[in-house]
Amino acid sequence: CVWERFGIDMSEEVTTTEVKKVKKVKKKTKVQVEVDVDESRRDSQLQNAEERNELIFSGEYTKAMSKDWHTGHFCCWQCDDTLTGQRYVLRDEHPYCVRCYEQVFSNTCEECSKVIGIDSKDLSYKEKHWHESCFLCNKCRVSLVDKPFGSKTEKVYCANCYDAAFATRCDGCGDVFRAGTKKMEYKGRQWHDQCFCCCVCKNPIGTRSFIPRETDIYCTTCYEEKFATRCIKCNQIITSGGVT
Repeated sequence: CVWERFGIDMSEEVTTTEVKKVKKVKKKTKVQVEVDVDESRRDSQLQNAEERNELIFSGEYTKAMSKDWHTGHFCCWQCDDTLTGQRYVLRDEHPYCVRCYEQVFSNTCEECSKVIGIDSKDLSYKEKHWHESCFLCNKCRVSLVDKPFGSKTEKVYCANCYDAAFATRCDGCGDVFRAGTKKMEYKGRQWHDQCFCCCVCKNPIGTRSFIPRETDIYCTTCYEEKFATRCIKCNQIITSGGVT
C-alpha cells in the first residue's frame, strides 16, 4: 500500500487523583505519587520495615507498594534518594524517582530531541518516538496523530504529501494507487483495473488476451481489424501463414 496506518502504543495521559495516585503511564509500568505518612504518632506501634525486616517503633512510617518502611528507607532504585514525599515510577517491581526513570528509561523525541517524560504521551513507529505535538508531516507540518501517513527514507509524511511526492501513478488516468486498489502491470507500466483498456474501443481488457504495439494496448479484435493481413479478394483476415 502507499501509506501505512500508524500502529502506536499510545500511553495514557498522566493525571493525579484526590488520593494522590497516578494512573498507568506505560505498559508494564505503574506511576504513583508519594506514599501516605501516618501522623498518628502512636507511641508503641509495631510494624515490619520491609527493606531491613526491622520492627518499626517510631510514630511515623512510610507506606508504599503495599508495604511498610522506615522513613528514609523507601528510596529510588537508581540514585538511592528517599522517595518519601516524592512521585515515583514502579518498573520491574523497583521504584524510581521521576528524574532517574526519565534518564534511564524514557525515549527521546525524533523531532525535538528532548526526553519524552512520564507526563507526556509517547507515540512510536518503527522504533522511533515522538511527543504527541511533534508527530508532524515532514513537508507540510500538519499533525499526523490518528491520521494515515506514509514513510520514506526514515521520514514521515501525511497521505497527501506522500502521494504527491512518492506514490506510483496509473499510466491510464495519472491518479495514484490507493491502498487496496487492484492494478494491472505489464513491462514496468501500471494501470488501475478499470483503466487497462483497448486504445481503440476503450473497453477494459480485464483478463482477456491483448496485443501491445509500441506504447498502445489493443484487444485482439481491434488489433486484427487495424493491423491483420487481409485477403485481397474477400477482405477476410488471413489467420495462417501463406505461400510465396
